[in-house]
Amino acid sequence: MEIESIQGVWWNPEEIEIDRDDVIPSPGLPEGVVPGEARFEPTTGGELELIGGFNNQEPYQHIQEDYEMANTSVIFGISIDGELITICDCIESNRSHSHSQVIGSSQTWYFGQLLKGTHQRDPKTDEISLQISGLEKWATFDFDRSLEIKSIEEFRETREDTANINGDIIKIRGSRDLFPSGSLGSDTATFILEFQDRISVKDIIADHIVVLQNFMTLAMGKPTYPRSITADSSNFENRYDVYYHMQSYEKDVDYGIPVFGYSNIEFEKILKNWYTIAMDLPEVMTLFFGTQYNKPDLEHLEFLSLIISLEVIHRRRFPSKQKLMDKSNFREYREEIVENIPDIPPKDRISKLIQSIGNEPSLRDRLEDLVIPFDKELGKIIDVDELVDEAVDKRHSLAHGLRAVHSSDLVQLNRSLRLIVCMLLFDELGFKEDELLVNALNYLPGGPVYRSSD
Repeated sequence: MEIESIQGVWWNPEEIEIDRDDVIPSPGLPEGVVPGEARFEPTTGGELELIGGFNNQEPYQHIQEDYEMANTSVIFGISIDGELITICDCIESNRSHSHSQVIGSSQTWYFGQLLKGTHQRDPKTDEISLQISGLEKWATFDFDRSLEIKSIEEFRETREDTANINGDIIKIRGSRDLFPSGSLGSDTATFILEFQDRISVKDIIADHIVVLQNFMTLAMGKPTYPRSITADSSNFENRYDVYYHMQSYEKDVDYGIPVFGYSNIEFEKILKNWYTIAMDLPEVMTLFFGTQYNKPDLEHLEFLSLIISLEVIHRRRFPSKQKLMDKSNFREYREEIVENIPDIPPKDRISKLIQSIGNEPSLRDRLEDLVIPFDKELGKIIDVDELVDEAVDKRHSLAHGLRAVHSSDLVQLNRSLRLIVCMLLFDELGFKEDELLVNALNYLPGGPVYRSSD
């Protein structure tokens, strides 16, 4: 997903319309087309450095009275080897004039997305090929080993499975190469996403690529990352590679045995369940998996993210328990309670608290509802009552500044809370009851902390 350098010429398609044949890098460039170099790194995004600038922007024009930077949706480019480039989500960083060695001006743009192989103002596609780190270890197919001996010419054996997700098709495709010598190439695995209509690349990233990345992270027990993304439309001329800014990215991750592998599941059933979870629990996808990709420097941040995730899961799993009593009945009691509060300074504050959260379950109620169904299994390794007490106490202390909470007080507590979130996610995915704790412990090697005295 990294691009060290793309040298070429660039222009703003909102300013000028140019045919490709007019902008082959050469000394005589059309007006408005300038040379420059683009670089891209997943966690920092991209940077385009231009020698000169686009025509309709005078130096420092981008510095407005409100200090907003100029921006444009896309910039087109052609590399020195003739490849079409589109960069998206562009914002101008600075423009400078040199009075010494370099004559003229320079301009720098930052961008969040790059497409290699196409010019599109609003990038869309109806098919994506996606490779994610760890996928080849997860998607182990039963290949025909006899072909190793029978093959007398180069041969590729392919296996695939399909899931229909609300009319869109997601395939997992595995392949292995055989060569005339009888030697084996490495196994590969790819997600193929086929959509009913052409949809924007931004929506595909948010609604599919990130969802599948989180799925693979849960399956592998370690963070996974997109390695290659190719838009492979039914119109082959529109094939192009996609690069986008991520909050976290690692080049090399050493994956062991998956928490659960492709061969252990019903692919379509599990994937459908996962998409439902992603749709119903977007906060959990952001907060829980955010702590997996970006290990926070403060255990406090991870703790609060886990507590919020558990509260959100409770709302989904127990919709009938979100109010302690009927709304109309509560309203009558609330009014009576408020009327009888003495006319003291905290009266208004108390009234608002009763109105906003007085009829909702407490954090303790929510945590107990979530862990009670697993109490038999969890009780073997965790003192559940102590865990709930600690979680409630630490949350109230942090949220209200009651007393200092040290990071060392949260390390093991966070580990146990992650274990519970994992069990709940595996349960939502449809795993059997006796598999939930085993899978969660495999996701968190070493086990949790609040062990019972037994």
